[in-house]
Parts: sequence; structure tokens; C-alpha cells
Amino acid sequence: NLESAILAGTFGAGQGGNLTLEARQLTLTQGAVIGNPTQGTGAGGSLSIQVAEDIDVTSSGIGTTATSFGKSGDLFIQTGNLRLRDTGIITTNTLGDGDSGNLTINARDNVIINDRNRQGFLGANISTATIAGKGSAGNLEINARQIRVEDGGTISTASGTAVLNRVFVSSGTGGSLMLNATDEIRLEASGTQESTSVISTNTFGSADAGFITLNTRRFVTRGRALVAASTFATGRGGEITINASESVEISGDPNDFFGVGTNSGKESFQRFFGLGAATGAAGDVKIQTPQFLIQNYGRVSVGSIGQGNAGSIQVNATAIRLDNASIN
Repeated sequence: NLESAILAGTFGAGQGGNLTLEARQLTLTQGAVIGNPTQGTGAGGSLSIQVAEDIDVTSSGIGTTATSFGKSGDLFIQTGNLRLRDTGIITTNTLGDGDSGNLTINARDNVIINDRNRQGFLGANISTATIAGKGSAGNLEINARQIRVEDGGTISTASGTAVLNRVFVSSGTGGSLMLNATDEIRLEASGTQESTSVISTNTFGSADAGFITLNTRRFVTRGRALVAASTFATGRGGEITINASESVEISGDPNDFFGVGTNSGKESFQRFFGLGAATGAAGDVKIQTPQFLIQNYGRVSVGSIGQGNAGSIQVNATAIRLDNASIN
């Protein structure tokens, strides 16, 4: 609904202006948009949002985008709490030859992405992506006390994308993804729902995916939750590094693979989209923590179903406990 929008941008060779919003609270609902796009050769301006207390984004979006040769602007958000619900989206992306901007979020307390009541095929997500063309995706960084991804929410970076029954390929590299939480990073989704809570970096073409780095005191996944770095083509998959100063707990679900993993190709995905075997190498998984618990069908895995090499797994812990779970 363009009647509920705050926009700046450029449609030609000139550089777009910067857009800055300051408030005590910010609420976006029912398709509202705050954006700074570029649709020409000029670089897009930055988008900065500084809110003292809470930002709530429900079925609405905040972002910068590039559709031609111009680079999309950086997106910076500073707030007390950030909540995304029901197809709430925060993104920087490119569909052309210009690079995507970087995305940085600083929250004094919580960042929560919950997609329990999704409307349509797009879920609540924070992302940077190069969807098509030659532009590279920007880096994504979130700093908070607690970061929670719930009931189908997603935090991701990608080179290319898969939407509905179609794969879009980009030759630009995927951005790196870093989450820093002083207390906890938690992913969980109820086993009664089909949705999966995800932190991921993927490549669907010849360009490499970005790396995932998670720094926190406690790292927890429960149920249909997944941290994944994948290549589905010739580009190299990303590496996953988890540094938890207190503990790592991974609990899965008996119906599918959930936990932490990297892979080169996935049989069901390649078959559904009619893709050939992936040849890019999968990345490594590195976990550093004093207490490491993996239970209830949880998995830490590296794999390959094609010609690409599988990565390696490195776990450094004082105590490791496996209970009906696997590391492979």
C-alpha cells in the first residue's frame, strides 16, 4: 500500500539522498513500507532509523534495493527492542549489477523474528541478498542482548534465491552474516507446525556464499530449527562458526534434519527445482564452548550429494554430551 510509505530514492544517474528517521517508538502494519530504492545507475542513499524504545514490524517492510547498475544504500537500525511478525521484512538487496548495501542492527535488548501467522509465501525475515545480476549481497550484522528466531522466522544472506517453483541465479557473492548476543541466540519452532526457523547463507550459482558467525553466551536450537550454509551449484558454500562462552544446546525433530550443518547440494531440493548435481565445496562447521549438549534427534553435519567436497567439523568443548543425536 503505497499510501502507507516513506520513500526516498533515485531513478537515474544522480545519487539518491539519505533517509533518516528518529522516534521514541515505531510501528509498521498492514503493508507499510520505509525504503530507499535505486532504479538507475546512481547509487542509492542510506537509510538510518533510530528509535529509543521499540520497533514493531508486522506484515510490512523496511529496506533498500537496487534494480540496475546503482548500488543500494546501507541500512542502519538502532533501537531498544526490534520485533518482526507475520511477514515483517527488513532487507537490503539487489536485482541488478549494483551491489546490495550492508545491513546493521543494534538493539539494546531483544531482536525477535516470529512468523507464526504468515500471510503468503514470504515469511518474517531479516536478510541481505543478490537476487539476480552481477551485484554482490551486503554483509548483515545484528548486535543485541538476545536474538530469537521463532516459528518460521529467518535471518539470511544469499547469492540467488528460490521462490515458489523457480530458482533465480546471481553471479554476485553472498554477504557474511554475524550475530552478536551478550545473553542468548535461540532458534525454535513447534513440531506441530510445518515452518522452520532458520539462520542461513546460500548460493544458487557460481558465486560463493558468505560465512555465518554466531557469538553469544548461550546458543540454543529446539525443534524445527536450522543453522545452514549451503551451495546448490558451483559456488563454494559458507562456513559456520559458533562461539558460546557458556553453552551450546542443539535439540532436533524426528521428521527431518534440524540442527547445524553445511552441505553441497540437497537431493530433495535439486529434484524439486530440476537442478543438476551441485559441484561447489561445502564449508566447515566450527563450535567453541565449555558445555556442548546435542539431543533429541539434533544433528551437526557436513555433507555432499554431488561432486563438491564436504566440509569438516571441529568442536572444542570441555564437556560433550550426545543423547539420541549425531555429529557426522
